[in-house]
Amino acid sequence: MTIDAGQKIRLDAYSDTHGLEGFYVKAKPLPLDENGGYADRIEPIIEVIPPIGSFDGYYRLADDGIIKKSFIAGFHNGMSMTISEPYDNPHGFRWRISIPPQEQLHQNSAGYRLDVYGQ
Repeated sequence: MTIDAGQKIRLDAYSDTHGLEGFYVKAKPLPLDENGGYADRIEPIIEVIPPIGSFDGYYRLADDGIIKKSFIAGFHNGMSMTISEPYDNPHGFRWRISIPPQEQLHQNSAGYRLDVYGQ
């Protein structure tokens, strides 16, 4: 799934499983330019050092720039998670979100659903 959004996205995970369901999601932010195309950037972005005073440290992404988040859902319920941009881009990001093949926690899975919202 791909969504053009601002600096953040929200992921809402749900499952109708009668028990807990666990899975992980991968999200890759790709910066956009003023025309909605891909912005030039160094590939991959490993470190971004923010301006002095805005953050005491630095952001570090995986070598491939992919953000990995885990969810727990079940009992007709779920959880919500917000993912922020790895650095500031005034034109927003194109977020590529995927649920890779993965082993289930148990054999009673009713499947899960992921709703994605741009912020």
